[in-house]
Amino acid sequence: MNLLFVKIGAIGDVIMALSCLNDLKKSDPDIRITWVVGKIAEPFVKSVNLVDEYIVIDDRKLLKGSLVQKVSVLFDIWIKLGFKKFNKICIGHTDKRYKIIVPFFFCKKIDLFYPLKNIHHSTQYLKLLADKDISLEETVEFNIESSKNFKLPSDYIVLSPGGASNLLRDDNLRRWPIKNYVELAKKLLDLNRNVVIVGGPGDTWVTEYFDGLNVYNLVAETTLGDLYNICRGSKVTITHDSGQLHIANAAESRVIALFGPTEPSEKVLFRNSESLYLWRGNKLQCSPCYDGKNYSSTCEENICLKDISPDEVFSLI
Repeated sequence: MNLLFVKIGAIGDVIMALSCLNDLKKSDPDIRITWVVGKIAEPFVKSVNLVDEYIVIDDRKLLKGSLVQKVSVLFDIWIKLGFKKFNKICIGHTDKRYKIIVPFFFCKKIDLFYPLKNIHHSTQYLKLLADKDISLEETVEFNIESSKNFKLPSDYIVLSPGGASNLLRDDNLRRWPIKNYVELAKKLLDLNRNVVIVGGPGDTWVTEYFDGLNVYNLVAETTLGDLYNICRGSKVTITHDSGQLHIANAAESRVIALFGPTEPSEKVLFRNSESLYLWRGNKLQCSPCYDGKNYSSTCEENICLKDISPDEVFSLI
């Protein structure tokens, strides 16, 4: 079967989709997968050696560019696809507008991703791609190289206070309060622990909160491969529901994941047996308030995350 999968980003969702490919290939050894992916997530898709053909696009131009840039990216995709025939096309996004990437003449059957409650997204991606119920059993091995050696100490703890954002939206309700990360860092530094803070180019706003603290600040200084290997070498990675959470989990780091408006069972299948999550949502009527696309319109502050104290997280390290 020839399968075309359109999953451009975000990085956490891409990693969850990749995590089902061993089981997909096992269910249909003859399946041939063509993946349309954005430049941002490209390193992870290419690291698993389970995708037969990659069509890498400039997702920044497609999603945030001018009309001319958007049309240019679409034409580039169509040229690369040529007139190939696919038995099935899957759109790994809930927004129907992504269908414009694969006009109807490539395939008559096009399915979109619609996340269901309390089911891990990797399981749902597997059902979407296989077009049948299959158990998620095998893990996928990632292998991404670093761009450079950051010369970190041998025993360090990673904090990722930013993230939870992509080219289309900023999900600030998913973030544990920045002041809590700072307080946690201070507690660790008081015990002479080595603290590394990480984040992407859009996370530079967090750095001013750590001014005067003796942390290793690598925010906006790393590639995805760097982040992967920094987490892999850490004692523990602490973050909320974000792309960084999935990068750390893919790296088999011990993770302490902090959840609020999203449901942990839909997002985490830990690779490290010592990983865990904290979630107050099961004690609040309003949580989880995220339906896979939108948050509750009545939510003005994420008390579900604010209720998790730095002391509680510190006690688990």
